[in-house]
Amino acid sequence: MRVRPMLAMASVLWILAGCRQYPASECEKYLAAGDVSVRVPMDDSSNAAIPLNDRQVLAGTFAPPATLHVKRAAVQIGNSGGAAQGKIALKLCQDERCTIGRAELAGSKDNDYLPVTLESEFALQQSGGVVRYELARESGDDKLVVWVYPAQGKESLTINGNPESKVLNLMLYQR
Repeated sequence: MRVRPMLAMASVLWILAGCRQYPASECEKYLAAGDVSVRVPMDDSSNAAIPLNDRQVLAGTFAPPATLHVKRAAVQIGNSGGAAQGKIALKLCQDERCTIGRAELAGSKDNDYLPVTLESEFALQQSGGVVRYELARESGDDKLVVWVYPAQGKESLTINGNPESKVLNLMLYQR
């Protein structure tokens, strides 16, 4: 019967989705000391590049995709073939808890994820409120874009003061 292998695979996926909810021995068994990554919910059927200029801030929200202890995040950027310079900051908040992380654009890959190490671990609760985020360009030129996608639910993004049903392509990592 195929039911048993499917149940086993479902169990592995459940453990990978929120490994901190389980004993460390289970996490190590399935992860082999790797990260768990969860992408913010989005409709990836289309996307758009939004410029992020010096001192500009994009703010948005998304529904928590899982219960995670987030150590780092990543945002999908376009850097004009490696030409973009400067620094970005990513702030994540849920309920009254917040953390921030920063990343240099030097050495980043075009149209790829830019890793952002957070100053402190962020305890994301799936049963908690929506996650609020701010992506700020702390310094740099006009050669950076961030990739946004259509939202699937509670996600929103404020672009030039207007809330839109879009979301940044954010990846959340727990260890």
